[in-house]
Amino acid sequence: MNKIAPLLPFLLLAWSPHPATAQAVAPETTIDLLDGQDLDSFYTWLADSGREDPDRVFSIVDQVDGAPALRISGERWGGLVTKQAFRDYHLLVEFRWGLATWGDRRDSTRDSGVLIHCQGPDGSTGEGSSGPWMRSVETQVIEGGVGDFILVAGFDHEGRRVVPRLTAPVTADRDGESVYDPQGEPREFEGGRINWWGRDVDWEDRLGFRGRDDVESPYGEWTRLEVIADGDRITTLVNGTVVNEGTGSSLSEGQIMIQSEGAEIYFRRIEVGPLPPRIETLAGEEGFVPLFDGKTLDGWVLKGKTGAGYEVEDGKIVLPPGGGGNLLTAQEYSDFVLRFEFRLFEGSNNGLGIRAPLEARDVAYDGIELQIIDNTAERYRDIKPWQKHGSLYHVFPARTGYLKPVGEWNEEEVTARGSRVKVVLNGATILDVDTAGMTDPEILAKHPGLNRPSGHLGFLGHNEPVEFRNIRIYDLSGAATAR
Repeated sequence: MNKIAPLLPFLLLAWSPHPATAQAVAPETTIDLLDGQDLDSFYTWLADSGREDPDRVFSIVDQVDGAPALRISGERWGGLVTKQAFRDYHLLVEFRWGLATWGDRRDSTRDSGVLIHCQGPDGSTGEGSSGPWMRSVETQVIEGGVGDFILVAGFDHEGRRVVPRLTAPVTADRDGESVYDPQGEPREFEGGRINWWGRDVDWEDRLGFRGRDDVESPYGEWTRLEVIADGDRITTLVNGTVVNEGTGSSLSEGQIMIQSEGAEIYFRRIEVGPLPPRIETLAGEEGFVPLFDGKTLDGWVLKGKTGAGYEVEDGKIVLPPGGGGNLLTAQEYSDFVLRFEFRLFEGSNNGLGIRAPLEARDVAYDGIELQIIDNTAERYRDIKPWQKHGSLYHVFPARTGYLKPVGEWNEEEVTARGSRVKVVLNGATILDVDTAGMTDPEILAKHPGLNRPSGHLGFLGHNEPVEFRNIRIYDLSGAATAR
């Protein structure tokens, strides 16, 4: 990791009273904007005092959970702005709410935000630079709404009001608000807000609000927020889960601003790095090779067999009632796209293991298990969200409601590329996560397999019937190796 110091000679030349007019840089290595010692990579902007910060709204404190951190008091409206403009980057921040709230928001949800692609004069949200922020795309940081997009309008240098545009697939919730939905109808927004996919429809603007499906960490814990700004595409992840994405952004470069908006908040990481590999959807079947010949289990290894284990029947891999064990490929894979069909029966319970060691104590922990389960069975009525179909077991819950009725064939596609894992069920994206976003030390201790770069893949039988067919793989790494 490099601190921003190597860029300073360039920054001194590029920075001006209107830095967004300077050439934006695409980071080639990770730049630590917050080293715990100073705020030299930023300048401050407050609506009522400009670049002066007489009340120390922004400061470095020595000890927050044992390490230095940026404290933003929230007492006055404004933000901390990077001196450098950026494009094509991966922004990573980790934040935790403090205790204090101020003014009209004293009893409201704690509120802040990360503004990207900031353009125009300082304070351009108000005429004559009288506003607290800049024209930008905001990734919202607010209790219950971390990851919402807000398209922040502002005035340009000629005094014209400019409204950002962004296209996102959305559906309308009960109250008619636009919610990100990968299966929704693409819509271009000019201004306005796009809620993250799990935002509670009963969200209330009250202190301490937490929604039913929130993926941000509980109050008092650190939340990891990532923004991937890739050309005109913006993707937001919260604690490793993709929560919002838009394309066709009218803003694709600019400064980065961390808001002060009525609530005390701490940041222990603010880093800008190069773009990660993009997960693209593969069209058609070209390049896929079969893992199952429809007749035998050649190329597969059965571990921990119980009952009849797995059988081949009419072009299917069948797990009969009472059968079990881990049926794993003889080859190891790192990055891949796996496609297969499966059929569940009443109470079916299985799993897809990926990047698993052949001699695993438990693939769900020593590798990665993606759930294959009949969510509708009465016996599973009270299972945890992370136990439902498509979930990364015990770590990331999947979206539900896309399984076909019991007895019908389902189609599933699983993409693993680096630390990103994506599951598409019957054409719907139900899981899209970055395992590197999991920072909970207890979960990491239980799941050493989250960090495995490669391993075997296969089906994890739990003595309940299930059938598989048409199993094929596209090796993205080109490095499949025989064991």
